[in-house]
Amino acid sequence: MPQDSTDARRPKSTRGFPVGLVVAFADGLFVGGGGVALGGYFWLTSRQWRMNEFAKMQLAREQALAAEQRANLKGNEKKTYLREEFEMMVKGKTEAEVRALLGEPDMAMDGDNFNRWIYQARTHKSVTGYIDPLVNLYFRNGVCDKVDW
Repeated sequence: MPQDSTDARRPKSTRGFPVGLVVAFADGLFVGGGGVALGGYFWLTSRQWRMNEFAKMQLAREQALAAEQRANLKGNEKKTYLREEFEMMVKGKTEAEVRALLGEPDMAMDGDNFNRWIYQARTHKSVTGYIDPLVNLYFRNGVCDKVDW
Protein backbone atom coordinates (compact mmCIF):
# COMPACT_ATOMS: atom_id res chain seq x y z
CA MET A 1 0.00 0.00 0.00
CA PRO A 2 1.45 3.34 -0.90
CA GLN A 3 1.96 5.97 1.73
CA ASP A 4 0.10 9.19 1.28
CA SER A 5 1.48 12.61 2.10
CA THR A 6 -0.19 12.83 5.56
CA ASP A 7 1.81 9.85 6.86
CA ALA A 8 5.08 11.60 6.09
CA ARG A 9 4.18 14.59 8.23
CA ARG A 10 3.20 12.55 11.30
CA PRO A 11 5.92 12.24 13.95
CA LYS A 12 7.07 8.72 14.69
CA SER A 13 6.13 7.28 18.08
CA THR A 14 9.05 6.71 20.44
CA ARG A 15 7.02 4.28 22.60
CA GLY A 16 8.79 5.54 25.72
CA PHE A 17 8.41 8.21 28.32
CA PRO A 18 8.17 11.66 26.81
CA VAL A 19 11.27 13.63 27.67
CA GLY A 20 9.23 16.66 28.72
CA LEU A 21 7.43 14.61 31.35
CA VAL A 22 10.70 13.32 32.77
CA VAL A 23 12.16 16.85 32.92
CA ALA A 24 9.01 18.23 34.59
CA PHE A 25 9.05 15.42 37.16
CA ALA A 26 12.75 15.95 37.97
CA ASP A 27 12.24 19.70 38.28
CA GLY A 28 9.34 19.24 40.68
CA LEU A 29 11.26 16.66 42.68
CA PHE A 30 14.45 18.63 43.16
CA VAL A 31 13.19 22.20 43.23
CA GLY A 32 9.79 21.55 44.83
CA GLY A 33 11.20 18.84 47.08
CA GLY A 34 13.52 21.34 48.71
CA GLY A 35 10.52 23.46 49.57
CA VAL A 36 8.71 20.46 50.97
CA ALA A 37 11.72 19.47 53.07
CA LEU A 38 12.14 23.00 54.41
CA GLY A 39 8.42 23.29 55.17
CA GLY A 40 8.49 19.90 56.88
CA TYR A 41 11.41 21.00 59.05
CA PHE A 42 9.55 24.11 60.18
CA TRP A 43 6.38 22.11 60.79
CA LEU A 44 8.23 19.56 62.94
CA THR A 45 10.06 22.16 65.02
CA SER A 46 6.88 24.15 65.62
CA ARG A 47 5.08 20.92 66.57
CA GLN A 48 7.82 20.06 69.05
CA TRP A 49 7.63 23.57 70.52
CA ARG A 50 3.83 23.23 70.88
CA MET A 51 4.26 19.85 72.58
CA ASN A 52 6.80 21.33 75.03
CA GLU A 53 4.44 24.20 75.80
CA PHE A 54 1.60 21.73 76.33
CA ALA A 55 3.77 19.65 78.70
CA LYS A 56 4.63 22.79 80.72
CA MET A 57 0.96 23.75 80.92
CA GLN A 58 0.03 20.21 81.99
CA LEU A 59 2.71 20.23 84.71
CA ALA A 60 1.54 23.62 86.02
CA ARG A 61 -2.08 22.42 85.99
CA GLU A 62 -1.21 19.26 87.97
CA GLN A 63 0.85 21.25 90.50
CA ALA A 64 -2.03 23.68 91.04
CA LEU A 65 -4.46 20.78 91.41
CA ALA A 66 -2.12 19.11 93.91
CA ALA A 67 -2.01 22.28 96.02
CA GLU A 68 -5.80 22.49 95.91
CA GLN A 69 -6.12 18.83 96.89
CA ARG A 70 -3.79 19.28 99.85
CA ALA A 71 -5.79 22.32 101.01
CA ASN A 72 -9.03 20.30 100.83
CA LEU A 73 -7.50 17.45 102.85
CA LYS A 74 -6.52 19.64 105.83
CA GLY A 75 -7.96 18.19 109.01
CA ASN A 76 -8.80 14.86 107.35
CA GLU A 77 -5.28 13.91 106.40
CA LYS A 78 -4.01 10.42 106.05
CA LYS A 79 -0.38 10.04 105.17
CA THR A 80 0.24 10.06 101.42
CA TYR A 81 3.16 8.19 99.91
CA LEU A 82 5.10 8.45 96.69
CA ARG A 83 3.79 5.90 94.23
CA GLU A 84 7.08 4.01 94.17
CA GLU A 85 7.39 4.07 97.97
CA PHE A 86 3.83 2.83 98.39
CA GLU A 87 4.30 -0.01 95.91
CA MET A 88 7.50 -1.19 97.63
CA MET A 89 5.77 -0.94 101.00
CA VAL A 90 2.77 -3.19 100.14
CA LYS A 91 3.90 -5.53 97.37
CA GLY A 92 4.50 -9.06 98.64
CA LYS A 93 2.74 -8.35 101.96
CA THR A 94 -0.23 -10.32 103.24
CA GLU A 95 -3.67 -8.78 103.74
CA ALA A 96 -3.08 -8.64 107.51
CA GLU A 97 0.27 -6.86 107.08
CA VAL A 98 -1.23 -4.28 104.70
CA ARG A 99 -4.14 -3.72 107.09
CA ALA A 100 -1.65 -3.11 109.91
CA LEU A 101 0.32 -0.60 107.76
CA LEU A 102 -2.55 1.35 106.18
CA GLY A 103 -5.66 0.51 108.16
CA GLU A 104 -8.90 -0.75 106.69
CA PRO A 105 -9.37 -0.17 102.95
CA ASP A 106 -11.97 2.36 101.81
CA MET A 107 -13.52 -0.35 99.65
CA ALA A 108 -12.91 -4.08 99.24
CA MET A 109 -14.10 -6.44 96.50
CA ASP A 110 -13.74 -10.17 96.51
CA GLY A 111 -13.23 -11.94 93.19
CA ASP A 112 -12.80 -15.54 92.14
CA ASN A 113 -9.04 -15.32 91.55
CA PHE A 114 -8.13 -12.21 93.52
CA ASN A 115 -9.28 -9.66 96.09
CA ARG A 116 -9.16 -5.96 95.27
CA TRP A 117 -8.72 -3.30 97.92
CA ILE A 118 -9.12 0.39 97.19
CA TYR A 119 -7.56 3.18 99.22
CA GLN A 120 -8.49 6.78 98.46
CA ALA A 121 -5.98 9.66 98.32
CA ARG A 122 -3.03 7.66 99.66
CA THR A 123 -0.43 8.12 96.88
CA HIS A 124 0.97 11.05 94.91
CA LYS A 125 3.18 11.65 91.88
CA SER A 126 6.79 12.47 92.64
CA VAL A 127 7.19 15.35 90.16
CA THR A 128 3.93 17.25 90.59
CA GLY A 129 2.69 16.11 93.98
CA TYR A 130 -0.69 15.32 92.36
CA ILE A 131 -2.64 13.06 94.73
CA ASP A 132 -4.11 10.00 93.06
CA PRO A 133 -7.84 9.68 93.74
CA LEU A 134 -7.54 5.90 94.11
CA VAL A 135 -4.92 3.24 94.54
CA ASN A 136 -5.90 -0.37 93.80
CA LEU A 137 -4.25 -3.30 95.54
CA TYR A 138 -4.77 -6.78 94.10
CA PHE A 139 -4.25 -9.80 96.34
CA ARG A 140 -3.76 -13.31 94.96
CA ASN A 141 -3.58 -16.17 97.44
CA GLY A 142 -3.65 -13.62 100.26
CA VAL A 143 -0.54 -11.72 99.05
CA CYS A 144 -0.48 -8.31 97.31
CA ASP A 145 0.97 -8.86 93.83
CA LYS A 146 -0.22 -5.81 91.87
CA VAL A 147 -0.71 -2.10 92.57
CA ASP A 148 -2.16 0.43 90.14
CA TRP A 149 -3.48 3.96 90.15
